[in-house]
Amino acid sequence: MNLKNHLPSLHIVVAIPVILIILGALAMSAEAVMENLRFVRAADRVLELVSTVRTVAAGQKGFAQNPGEDVWVDLEHIGQAAPADAHPNPWGGDMRMVTVANQAMRIESDVPRHGCRRLALYFLARQPSELGLLSIEAQAAGATAWGAIYPVSAIYKTDDVVAAACGRGNYARLALVFRIR
Repeated sequence: MNLKNHLPSLHIVVAIPVILIILGALAMSAEAVMENLRFVRAADRVLELVSTVRTVAAGQKGFAQNPGEDVWVDLEHIGQAAPADAHPNPWGGDMRMVTVANQAMRIESDVPRHGCRRLALYFLARQPSELGLLSIEAQAAGATAWGAIYPVSAIYKTDDVVAAACGRGNYARLALVFRIR
């Protein structure tokens, strides 16, 4: 047998796995890009909402002052937001925004576990006090207790606190509490 007679079939045997590996790498890269876009949109959305609420609250003294008030509904009534049922986050999870005591608002969002971790670490790195961020909590899927992420004692590693609060399941609920005024 001559190797030249089998050379075309050898190219096919080698080329097919190489092509499949390249296509797999492209698919993984595309998914990573999409995930980064979701993260950026989610973080920008939260900061945009905080800015909008603060702007409206500065112009309207009675806006968002009662604990438990649905801020989405308030924004909708004054034409600053679309209907409250049209506010999913970039991962398709629900977002809720309510006022809490001391003129603050709590933004809760159902996100994948990795989104919970990335968003929590992002807001911690952005100097929380300068953002008017009062606290960060997370609740793992199926859990009843919230895990505090910020503020926490300096004796704990931030990554460990965030990982424990976001849990090990596929999804978690992240809560960010911002000062309104």
